[in-house]
Amino acid sequence: MLPPPVPSSAESNSSSSSRTRKQSDAKSILASSTASASRFSRRTKQEIFERNGGMKCWHYGRSAPDIARVIGKRDNSLSHDTASGLLTFDRLGDEQNGLPLCPSCHRALDDINQPGFVFIFTELEFFIDFERQDYQNRIDTAQQQGDIPPRMVPTPQMYSEYLKRQELVSSHAVGGLYRRYTMQDFFPDCCVIPGSDHFKEPGLWCGAPMAALRRIFQIIGDRIPESQLDQLWTLHKLYAREVTHMKLHDSTQQSAEQIEGGLRDSGTPSSSQTVAPVHANSGIVPPRGYNNGNNTPIPDAGARGAMAKLARCDSTQVGDTHTHTQALGF
Repeated sequence: MLPPPVPSSAESNSSSSSRTRKQSDAKSILASSTASASRFSRRTKQEIFERNGGMKCWHYGRSAPDIARVIGKRDNSLSHDTASGLLTFDRLGDEQNGLPLCPSCHRALDDINQPGFVFIFTELEFFIDFERQDYQNRIDTAQQQGDIPPRMVPTPQMYSEYLKRQELVSSHAVGGLYRRYTMQDFFPDCCVIPGSDHFKEPGLWCGAPMAALRRIFQIIGDRIPESQLDQLWTLHKLYAREVTHMKLHDSTQQSAEQIEGGLRDSGTPSSSQTVAPVHANSGIVPPRGYNNGNNTPIPDAGARGAMAKLARCDSTQVGDTHTHTQALGF
């Protein structure tokens, strides 16, 4: 029996070129799909403008020709945070991730290294209580049914309804309340002293509160009042906890409230406590004035006030349930 014919070099080269073209086409399709998911469609932009005060800058009030992303394109944790239940949308081009801003405010928000302004929901305690209750519910469900349910976080609608029940906004208000903090004077036609005094009145925004939280955890700075920094750090530790089957045995001996009681009992960290190490892949940005390597203070670097205090918070171990900062995209 004769052996099969050997393909000519021309046929081999043609087959190789065909495979290369298919791989290139697949990569192009994936890149195009990713870019499309990160863009706001014309209809989505119109909806964001209509639901957030019209064609004006949400922060400064001037005309806003475009929509800014609260979670930017360079943030590669979107899929992880969505899968972990920490976000209520899965596309950067989602309506919940859009904020009408003028060019100056857009650039100020996008600059993570030297942010011009940040914003965060006014009712931090609502989110702290919500996460504590959801954590307990997940433990209870896992003990009763064996499966660990996904984490739940407040949606824009949940936050808005809470504000209405508390009569913090009118029954006709659209969106949630957010407090704005100017981190530096970036306004071209007026002088603004960094802080919150220039924009005392909270603004209504219809986007995802968890997107604002993700953003502020990235660029948190020392212009935010100390009391709110404490609450934000509490939220950071709460969202870092995971319910796992290995922890459920110990959890039968104590409630979730007892497990995380150390968060409340520890109070304000003292200056004598050890600085919590910051891992390179933890997603946590070391405060300004601290070394990236070992998170030790840089002498005379001006690591001031609230940020120095924030950096000295210990890594929390409550019972046998640890805070897993490496598993947290925030």
